[in-house]
Amino acid sequence: MNSKDRILQAAEDMFYQKGYPLTTIRDIAAKAKMNSAVINYHFGSKENLYLTILKKMEKALNSVCIKRDISENDLFVKNFIKNSFTEVCLQHKVFHLYLKEQSQFSTEASEKLVRKFQDKHLKHFSSLVRLQSLNEIPNKKIELLYHSIFGMVKELFRSHKIKLHKEREDKNAQDIEEVISYIDQNYLTKGFLLFFQLNPN
Repeated sequence: MNSKDRILQAAEDMFYQKGYPLTTIRDIAAKAKMNSAVINYHFGSKENLYLTILKKMEKALNSVCIKRDISENDLFVKNFIKNSFTEVCLQHKVFHLYLKEQSQFSTEASEKLVRKFQDKHLKHFSSLVRLQSLNEIPNKKIELLYHSIFGMVKELFRSHKIKLHKEREDKNAQDIEEVISYIDQNYLTKGFLLFFQLNPN
């Protein structure tokens, strides 16, 4: 692992543990076991380093927005949710930072960044719902479906109720596949998506 990757790993851990306001360059340098000057050389400031960490979430969600198998057009929405869930689990520390940003933005730049990829994620979800639906659906109803599903997912992560490691026993945590199955059965198969198809207005 080169010095830049070590800094990014250390910064991700420290921001996750202490949050952006309380984390200092010295904290990150101590965690990475290197001089603060090296961090400033690579990133220029704590804010730039933080934004680089947040962009990992943007990159992960962007990859989800690209994936689409035309042979499974009846599963567009389900696969999008599943792929989003998978990426979030892989980047769970960064996702917690993303959730904190939604509650209270750390900087103007972080606000702009988070809003940008949140809007993109919603727009892609909306396009998939429309592709899979039998009727034209108003934006407000698609947004209701989106926030109902991903609001639940965010709360599970916020409260640490998602089982990220199968080898670890945690009776209070939800298994990823179980959550996806619940969403499919209650929101997609016989829930909101079907309701929207029957009641487009």
